[in-house]
This record gives sequence, structure tokens and C-alpha cells, in this order.
Amino acid sequence: MITRVSRVDDASCYTSSSEPAEVNKKGPIPWRKNGPKPDKSIAQSYQTTLSSNLQLNQYSNIIQSQNPKNNTTMPPTNGSNTSSSNGHLDTPPSHYYEATMPHPGQPGVMQFNGENVTEFLDEWNIECEDFDLNDAKRYTHFPNYCTHEIKETVKLLPGYIAKNWATLQSDVKKLYWSQDKPKNTMATLNKLIKEAPRMDLNMYILKYTSISEALVATHSLSALDRVARLLDGLSEELRCKVIRHCTKQGWKLSTQDSSTKDPEYEAIKTFILMEAQTNQTMAVYDDECSL
Repeated sequence: MITRVSRVDDASCYTSSSEPAEVNKKGPIPWRKNGPKPDKSIAQSYQTTLSSNLQLNQYSNIIQSQNPKNNTTMPPTNGSNTSSSNGHLDTPPSHYYEATMPHPGQPGVMQFNGENVTEFLDEWNIECEDFDLNDAKRYTHFPNYCTHEIKETVKLLPGYIAKNWATLQSDVKKLYWSQDKPKNTMATLNKLIKEAPRMDLNMYILKYTSISEALVATHSLSALDRVARLLDGLSEELRCKVIRHCTKQGWKLSTQDSSTKDPEYEAIKTFILMEAQTNQTMAVYDDECSL
């Protein structure tokens, strides 16, 4: 009975357990029985490489025994020590690159031409905040973002000479006020009231609140007139509901009103928006019921 297979000298033979086969002392043959025999030059080259590596390892061991403190094989290329005292490599420093403000003359860059000075300065300050420019840099950069004629004029203003950004803004506004178009004026408010019937009610309330608040702050519009002008932009049906609500609260809507309490604008605005939402809900409900 065959019990074991042994390979001897590139040949397979079958032996019994009583006759052990002679094993190749040179180790297993790396090629198959019927395959091509390897080139002797490849084997010689492999042996030469092993011998060279062995010599290099021996040489390295000798160097390390003579210099036991040397833990690296090559010094840092940048001339700095990249390893810490405990032998671990330090993490290289991280570099952060901040965005720079667009230079004058580039496409889409801001440029002041003398018109709408208030709006331009507001947008200029926002732009400077985005790029972390402080007041000292804002006044030095501002002339470069003006037309050539305005640039030379700005440099003669007291605020620029004093290196004060707040003063320079005031000087520029005084110089170009005639070409400025303020947003929050009585003319703007009157125009909004006329366009109210063609606007969405929520949009009308939003714009009216913003403009009227600025006018009240500058004492151009009284708190009583603010409520009265708000009603002028409402539909007749909604105006009647608001007047009825103000009467119940005891708020006066005119100087001839017998009520003594001043109207609360925020409460009236909330009531109007609630009525608008109710009307929208009823319209959606009626549409669904008609289906």
C-alpha cells in the first residue's frame, strides 16, 4: 500500500513505509516536473543579491554599535530636527491660506462712481468684514476702489488725512449726498402704499415695517401716523376689521379720536397677519371642498 510521496532530484517516486525515500538535501526544487528548468544566471544573480544584502546588514550593525544614540539613517533635509526627544516624529506645522480681497480692476470688483454713496459704503463695510479688514485697512484701501477722479478727491478729505475711517465715511457722504438715493424716505413710503393693492400682504407688511421704523427713529413719522398710514394700504374689508379691533382695545387712530391709549404697532401688525393667514386658509378650504 502506498503511504507517502517524496520528491527526489526533480523526480517523483513511490516508496513504501519500510523503504524511506532519499530526500533532496538541497531543499525543494522550485520548478515543476515537466516544466522548463530555470536559467542558471538568474540563480547566480539571486545569490549575489543575498550576499550583498547580508554584507550591508553587517555593516549597518557595526555603525549602530559605534553610534548607539543615532536612531536615524539620514538627517532631515530641511536642516531642522523633525524628531522629538522620545524618538517619535513631530507633526509638521499646518499652513492656512486666507482669501484675499479682489484687487481693483478685476472683473466684478466694487467701484464707487459717486452715486448711491450710502448703499455703497454699507456694501463696502460688509465686503471688508468678509475679508477681515480692520478700520485702518479700510480707509487705506477705499480710494483704490473709486474712479480715478474720486480717488484723488478722497485723499484730500480730513478723514483720510486723519486716518479715521468713521470720519472719512461721513466726509464722503457729505460730499456726494446730492447723488445719493436714501431708501427710507417719506417718498418711498408713499410709493409703497400706492403699490400695496397689487402686492402680497405679507410682503407689504414687511417692507412697510422696515421703512416706517427708520422714519420713526429719525422723528420723520410719529407713532400715530405710522399706524394710520399702514391702514391706507389695506383693503377696505381688512381695514374695517383692524379699526374694529383697535376700538375694542381702546387705541386711538387719530388726534380727534376719543380713545386715550396710543396704538401698539406690533400688536396691530400681528392681528393683520393673522387675518391674512385666516383668509388664505379659508381659500384653500373652499378649493378643496369644491373638488
